[in-house]
Amino acid sequence: MLGGDHSITYPVVRAYDVPLTLIHFDAHLDTWTGAPGNLDHASWVIRTAKLPNVKKIVQVGMRGLANDLEARSNQKHVNSTVITAEQIHRRGVEWALSQVPAAENIYITLDVDVLDPAVAPGTGTLEPGGLSFFQLDDLLTGVTNKGRLIGMDVVEVDDRDHSGRTAQTADRLLIDTLGAAFH
Repeated sequence: MLGGDHSITYPVVRAYDVPLTLIHFDAHLDTWTGAPGNLDHASWVIRTAKLPNVKKIVQVGMRGLANDLEARSNQKHVNSTVITAEQIHRRGVEWALSQVPAAENIYITLDVDVLDPAVAPGTGTLEPGGLSFFQLDDLLTGVTNKGRLIGMDVVEVDDRDHSGRTAQTADRLLIDTLGAAFH
């Protein structure tokens, strides 16, 4: 699935009828309490965690002020594993991959704001201190060794980047991930 804001992940994951592990690459936890009946890009993880097919959620690259007390409290309630951008910068990609459990089926959701704004300025919620292209590329291709990739989305690319490098970077990450998944 390509495009849109992060609310598109929920209906896509809901359509699967197999148990899966959700690997969520993002600067933000997306666990805010949304308005009743409202599905938005900042609260979709809470709804997705309640789906019977979602067995585990691993959140990678989190950082920034939007990950406030409410978001952290809700993240703890859904019991996801969080790997921060700072941990990846300090401990490395191999360490981060060792924190991702093996799973039968994996769904990857990629918000481009997980990347540093210098790499991907064309997104709605920029946060300094993001991942480099090579860190994210290695993480995405490494995750495909943890189980069978059954789906993937790339979200939150917007038209603020008139150079097109954000979209081009997102395309390359998608191609490399699919290439790794299908050898």
